[in-house]
Formats: sequence, structure tokens, C-alpha cells
Amino acid sequence: MCANSLGAVDLQHKSHIGYTYFCHARAVYSWIDHVLYPSHDIARVDVCTIVNHHPDNNSDHFPLQFLLDTGVSKSMTKQKGVKSNRFYASSKDIFTAPPGRWDNCTRVNN
Repeated sequence: MCANSLGAVDLQHKSHIGYTYFCHARAVYSWIDHVLYPSHDIARVDVCTIVNHHPDNNSDHFPLQFLLDTGVSKSMTKQKGVKSNRFYASSKDIFTAPPGRWDNCTRVNN
């Protein structure tokens, strides 16, 4: 982390869940997953949080989500001669990936 000037973004933001790994049977809960981001640009991360458990998530880890401020506002993209193909999302527009297909357990060998 130090050699690449990375910082753990998730440790700088409060989350309503205090762990990313869990084993309910053994009562083990730990925050072992992190979002690493270049330290010189870490202030651009607006939000970093642990995502609540979803029934389709068969993992024993919670996913982490972060929102990044690109520094480009909608008004800037409307200026004459400024082109952008970037997507600007509000919290209601955040895309979530469809659940994985866990029924296909065929191993693929490369």
C-alpha cells in the first residue's frame, strides 16, 4: 500500500455495518475487505459503505460500494464545445449488477 501510495477509503467513512466477513455459526465477524485508492486523490471519494446482505449473495463477505466525484458537473458538459460520454448518477440512479448464476457449477479450465 505504501509503495503505491494507496489508502483504505472504507476506513475513512462510517458504515452502518461493522464487518465485511461473517460466520454466524462460529460468531466470527471481521472487517477484512477494503477499497484501496490513490492517496493523492482520496478526497474525491464521496461515500464508501458496506452493502447490506442480499438473498442472492451466497458469499460470506459483504460487498463494498463507493461513489467517486469525477469533478465534472452537468453544467460543464452543456457548455458549447464540451463533449462528454460520462454518466452522472444520483443515488436513485445507481446501477446494481444482476445476481450471479449459482446453479451452473461447471468448472472451466483454461
